[in-house]
Amino acid sequence: MSRTLFSALGLTAGLALVAAPAQAQYAPSTILVNRGQMEVSGYAGYMFTSHFAGGSSVNLGSGNGAVYGAQLALPLSPNASLVGGLGYSSADLKATAFGFGTTVGTSTAWIYEGDLQLNANKQKTGTLQGFSPFMQVGLGAIHRSLTSFGLGASSTDFAINGGVGVDFEVSQGIGLRLMAKDYIGKASFDSGLATTNTLNNIALDAGVKLSF
Repeated sequence: MSRTLFSALGLTAGLALVAAPAQAQYAPSTILVNRGQMEVSGYAGYMFTSHFAGGSSVNLGSGNGAVYGAQLALPLSPNASLVGGLGYSSADLKATAFGFGTTVGTSTAWIYEGDLQLNANKQKTGTLQGFSPFMQVGLGAIHRSLTSFGLGASSTDFAINGGVGVDFEVSQGIGLRLMAKDYIGKASFDSGLATTNTLNNIALDAGVKLSF
């Protein structure tokens, strides 16, 4: 009886030793790919603009003014993301002649952007801990609306976007963002104000970034 019991136990142990490598051989393997984090950022700042029409002595253009916006970044890799953004700016419409200017209306702009963002590796030690520079480059559009003495003009134009910035980590998933960005394009207004000049719209922004 005891010999039979020991034989059965030995056979069971032998089968277990044979089965273990087989299970390990066919066990599914899991590969984890770190694609980075999704980011949502909101910002406010100041935009410097070029004039729409005229020359160096007499011109018509939007004054410099506040700009607000938000961006959503979807990660492609730990150091690259696709960015979609929407901004809004408003300022006075100004006419200038021989150095003297006056406000003649209002100017607003909606800014649409689709960019590639490239991030440098985050500094993890030292006095710049949590410091991470980045750059954005891509395409978009600007919709401008002008109003003056009851008359209006509007324009939607293609723009090239390019900018640089830096993120400072405040806590896990929360950061402070500083950015300078130029939206480059032309204006094709429908009321004789069209210009062939290339317009630069340079925004200096500060905001908060949330990472998930």
